[in-house]
Amino acid sequence: LDANTAFLPHKVPAWATEDAGVAMVDDTGYVTAVGLGATDVTASVDGVVGRVHVTVSPPEIALEFGTVTFTSAELGPDPAAQSVQVRTRRLVEVTGLAVGPIVYGAGASGWLQASLDQTTSPATLLLAAQTGSLTAGSYTAQVPITSTNAGNSPAMLQVIFDVATGPTIGLSPTAVDLFAVPSGADPTPVTVQVANAGGGTLAGLSVGTISYGAGASGWITSATLDATTAPATLTIQGAVGSLVGGTYTAQVPILSTGAVNSPQTVAVTFTVTNLATIQLSSS
Repeated sequence: LDANTAFLPHKVPAWATEDAGVAMVDDTGYVTAVGLGATDVTASVDGVVGRVHVTVSPPEIALEFGTVTFTSAELGPDPAAQSVQVRTRRLVEVTGLAVGPIVYGAGASGWLQASLDQTTSPATLLLAAQTGSLTAGSYTAQVPITSTNAGNSPAMLQVIFDVATGPTIGLSPTAVDLFAVPSGADPTPVTVQVANAGGGTLAGLSVGTISYGAGASGWITSATLDATTAPATLTIQGAVGSLVGGTYTAQVPILSTGAVNSPQTVAVTFTVTNLATIQLSSS
């Protein structure tokens, strides 16, 4: 354009680059990247110079997500695997992709597996978390994605694993009392409510082997659950039989195949006496 911005059709600019090791330019002004760095490309017409700054940068790793979250519960199944797409931020694909050593936060390590399906973008990062013996809490890890030609290697992916409280045996009450007189009628049965005090499903409930304190054994004739999945009711029946006056104790264990606190015990006290006793419905 001339000084009045009118088009000058027969003027041919002379193109040049100040650093041919960074970028080259042909007679039409087409710029080709040669190496990393920065330079100026110029066009000159009759002593008038136009200038553009050219920066040649390496490709960069681009992750589909910055953070991935897994959820599970104590003693629960492993969560479903997740995937993250690994791409490039520039026209050139990143190469030599690999997963570096995983860096774990406080609490636990070794619960995450990470792998790439190929070493050149676009690639898929596969993530699998393992619940294992993890207790309730939130766990973190950093997964580094490296590349032989990316300018931002390693790119870090954050992984969070939230583990909820698993099935937990809850007893109400945790201690019960039986009363009888020597050679008298058997005591009235007592009941205990068994509930899930945690997450998930409390299943596989059963009564374990009863243990007795000093003095006598076998005086609990039955301890039965009306269901194997919470909520359930435990009914305990005692028999006075030939017991003499005194106080007898026993522990009734409640077990579960999937509870994080199995077993839990119900303390049973059997008072055999001719004396009047104060009995409270709840202590």
